[in-house]
Amino acid sequence: MKKLLLILLCLPMIGFGQGSIISLTVFPTYPTETDTIYVLAELSFSSSDCECFLKIEYMSANSITASTQHCLGMLTAICNTTDTFKFNPLAAGTYIFDLTLSSGFGGPPCTPGIVPDDYDTITFY
Repeated sequence: MKKLLLILLCLPMIGFGQGSIISLTVFPTYPTETDTIYVLAELSFSSSDCECFLKIEYMSANSITASTQHCLGMLTAICNTTDTFKFNPLAAGTYIFDLTLSSGFGGPPCTPGIVPDDYDTITFY
């Protein structure tokens, strides 16, 4: 019984469902080959503070894979934030931006988000 209680108490600490991606937006809406491109990720968390601890971007051909981890505080309060991803001008074409969101507690550094909270994809031209 004690082990079950410990597991249930620790589930929030492994990043299970603590955050969500509200929206992904590309700016400018219709970029040209000379525009710097920004992808804005509006995020919401069930605990505050929700400081960004780690942000990684990887580009392969026309596919952009990104991940972000936020450190959550002890307060049970909604924390909304926006992560910004900046890309220098890109060649003409269709691009797919894929974001994985995770969260941990404490820090920074904070505990790793073992299970991703959410993911979303946006396509831009």
